[in-house]
Amino acid sequence: MKCKLISPTHERQTPHFTKIYRKAVAHSRGIEVLESRIAPATFFVSNANDNGTGSLRQAILDANFAPNSGGEDLISFASIPGGTFVIEPTTELPAITEAVIIDGYTAPGTSQNTASIGTNATLRVVLSGSSLNSGSGLTLGVAGGDPVATGGSTVRGLVINDFHPGINDSGNGILIQSSGNKVEGNFLGTTTGGDAGLGNSSSGVSVGGIFNTNTLVGNTIGGPALADRNVISGNTLGINVGLEALDTHIFGNLIGTDRTGEFAIPNTNTGIRVGGNNTQIGGAGVGEGNVVSGNTVRGINVGTGSNTTVLGNIIGLTAAGTSVLPNGRGILLDNSATNITIGGSGTGAGNVISGNFEVGIEIGSSVGDGPANNVTVRGNKIGTDVSGTLKLGNQNGGIKVFGSTGTTIGGTSPLDGNVIAFNTNAAGISVSEFVGPSSVAILGNSIFGNRLGIDLAGGKQNFFGVTENDTFDSDQGPNGLTNWPTLTNLTNSGSNVMFDFSISAQPVTNYRIEFFALAPGQVDVSGSGQGAVLLGSQDVNTNAAGQFVGVFAQTIGLPANSYFTATITDTSAGQTSEFSPALGLPGGTYTWNGAQSSDWFNPLNWAPNGVPGAFDTAIYHGGTNPIQLDGDAGVLHFQHSAGAMTGFGTLYVRDTFTWTGGSQDGTNIGFYGTTANINGGGQPLQWNAGAAFVIYDGTLTIGGAGLAFNTGLFAINPNGKLTLNAGVFDQDGGSSFSNTFNAGKIEKFGTGAFGLETTTVQNSGSIESRAGSLTLNGYTGSSGSKLGLTGGNIQTSGTLTLDTDGELFGTGTINGNLSNNGGYVYVGIGEVTGILNLTGGYTQTASGTLAVDLRGTTAGTNYDQFAVGGTASIDGVLNVTILPGYTPALGHTLNVLTSSGLAGTFSAVVGEGAFATNYTTNNAQLVRNGLTYTWDAGGGGDTSWLNPLNWSPDGLPGASDAAMLNSNATITLDTTDVTV
Repeated sequence: MKCKLISPTHERQTPHFTKIYRKAVAHSRGIEVLESRIAPATFFVSNANDNGTGSLRQAILDANFAPNSGGEDLISFASIPGGTFVIEPTTELPAITEAVIIDGYTAPGTSQNTASIGTNATLRVVLSGSSLNSGSGLTLGVAGGDPVATGGSTVRGLVINDFHPGINDSGNGILIQSSGNKVEGNFLGTTTGGDAGLGNSSSGVSVGGIFNTNTLVGNTIGGPALADRNVISGNTLGINVGLEALDTHIFGNLIGTDRTGEFAIPNTNTGIRVGGNNTQIGGAGVGEGNVVSGNTVRGINVGTGSNTTVLGNIIGLTAAGTSVLPNGRGILLDNSATNITIGGSGTGAGNVISGNFEVGIEIGSSVGDGPANNVTVRGNKIGTDVSGTLKLGNQNGGIKVFGSTGTTIGGTSPLDGNVIAFNTNAAGISVSEFVGPSSVAILGNSIFGNRLGIDLAGGKQNFFGVTENDTFDSDQGPNGLTNWPTLTNLTNSGSNVMFDFSISAQPVTNYRIEFFALAPGQVDVSGSGQGAVLLGSQDVNTNAAGQFVGVFAQTIGLPANSYFTATITDTSAGQTSEFSPALGLPGGTYTWNGAQSSDWFNPLNWAPNGVPGAFDTAIYHGGTNPIQLDGDAGVLHFQHSAGAMTGFGTLYVRDTFTWTGGSQDGTNIGFYGTTANINGGGQPLQWNAGAAFVIYDGTLTIGGAGLAFNTGLFAINPNGKLTLNAGVFDQDGGSSFSNTFNAGKIEKFGTGAFGLETTTVQNSGSIESRAGSLTLNGYTGSSGSKLGLTGGNIQTSGTLTLDTDGELFGTGTINGNLSNNGGYVYVGIGEVTGILNLTGGYTQTASGTLAVDLRGTTAGTNYDQFAVGGTASIDGVLNVTILPGYTPALGHTLNVLTSSGLAGTFSAVVGEGAFATNYTTNNAQLVRNGLTYTWDAGGGGDTSWLNPLNWSPDGLPGASDAAMLNSNATITLDTTDVTV
């Protein structure tokens, strides 16, 4: 008997098909067909045509049509010719609507990755969007279709690049619109070699799109096996997990890097953006973590989604984890994202989040995109490598919270703590309420080497951002601005540590107090301490007054020069304080020898071995290697007599600074409550390269032969003072960017001619020339500034400028020009009259004011005179004050402004009394002519004729004047005759 084999339709449409098997059982009465099973079909791509037999388009159409109840179909590239095989569709390829494996590794000469770091995969099949106006490379499923029936596909071993967006969900390398798909072992957004970008204009992979309303479940990008590793770089977004995505897994990929993981191919916005729920990025298992580095704006952004887990990833470093490869921000959580876990306490669960241009982790957006709540951050290395030793800090703090409640950083279990170290320009952890309230428990972490350990923004803060405690802890703000504990009475024998502690906080409240130890060099520059090593904790309850006093005692081997700090956490509110001020025994003295290197922070470069801290004395008399300070450091005293100071960091000196030799070649110096002296004797001390000289609440005196700048600046804060007994001058002749910014006070003493011969002087504080001649080049006085000649003169190579509400006062000589653009020029010092000489020209705009006092008719001796050697162009106000004891007589003429050529007039004259203004070719004059005085009884508080305040204008009518009295006037005139 014959049996006929019937082919299904898709096999009739294409010769590339597999067989249909029918199970037959022979019986004595014939053959009975019991069932049929359709095996997976293989469709071969053999050419790069856009359509037709052997094209990828046709293979997709055939796979969509072929039933595959026995498993996924296969699209194979085993028949393609040699070399790089580029497919360039001119219209978008059809969506894949049945499970299929598209396997580029079937092409001859390809190989999967076997490298543990980076990828050594060889790919040949390229799907390019260069000939397509808009569209995605591959679309898995149909928007609005059955996500299960159209899902279950796998894409591997392809290079997909250069696709562009249109009006739909397009411009993606791969667009996933269904469930259960896998994307593994591809290069998405790079060239074939994986070493340069050729990005897709939307995403490398997008799970979901704006037209998809279905829930897309269980899609996987990458995987734990080495062969699963994708390179997803060069796109706008690396991976986009849309709102409709659920249970998406992202494992083992290189996102934002080249194939080696050592160089950046940035996704120009974000590496991974998550909007869906239950997304897992990385994992604790071997090979599950991603490298998310080199992306322009953010490494990872979780917004709106819930239950996202980020585990075992490298974020901001190379794949080897030993050098920086920065994202803009490391991780951003915003837009009401909730229930997010970053890291974990198990082996391999923690992330390394370091080296980023901005902050490592941002919780709640700094640009106002909403808070993120119920976040747990534990077991991570933030600012360092996986060992916790390399300095790979994020460049704007470790963790910043702009709005978050129910959040914990660290935890109470032994492995919950994070290492947060070496982050620059901001605190290890900062908490604010920019986009919402913040309650953040900070527990069990190792925090050191940051600008501050913990910074609660708000309240009364010093320069470093340390928030002062308040009575009864009643202030409001992030973490309730919880008061930090106070530590006193330290005993440290080297094996036993004991000290007292007290807290003043909310009444009848349970607090967890954590105690920490630090080496001297780990005390931050504020002296408020951080917390490198957790020593232990105590749970205590405050009394009705909010007080608790206790003792910490522990048998532990710590060096005698260790320091100790503590924090408290309100256990019910989940709110942690800043660190307490560091407590230690009296500081030691460290002398630099540079025996090992130039690194300030290397303890082997100091004698005795160690790194000086905020309560120590550091002495620099030269050494085998010069000092290089790459990071912030703080000492109590610093003596510098030889050797160069280099590096980009800032050395904060808290008490005394003495500089008598050597040079500053890059390091910033910050004085905080410091008495500082710079005196190199007969030679100017050299400030040679890119440094800032900042005076915070300190006093700096420059003597000897002064200070020679090549580049750099002076910046004096409102509570700082600079005393010049010698000059500061720009050694290379003003072609550098040497500037002075003063918000405090600068005083020049000494009879010599010296000063601030830098490119510009920006003044918002007070500058006085008390003796000799003070040079100010490029001077601008802003609102509230004062520039005084109080015994000395002023020299400028150009023009002194007074902006709105800037002031100049005094007597003496200004060698140069003066432009009054809304400020005030007060001739004289108080009520002591004098002459202010200006050798150059004077310009006063309509908003400027010239003020003079009058008490007689002799210039300088009895009235103020502004003597301009050049031309004067005037507008604005002349303010005249007639001092007590002077009664102008008819004919008195006072030249209050003289010049070599006068242009313009004052638009208003205030307080001139009996004077009229007169303008000659060179001078502005006040002239006493006959006036009319009107009695304004009571204006002076009495009825006396002889009180000038009872007349309008203020003054007394004389023999050439008219006196106007109303019929109801009451006037008292006793003992003195008057003539009008």
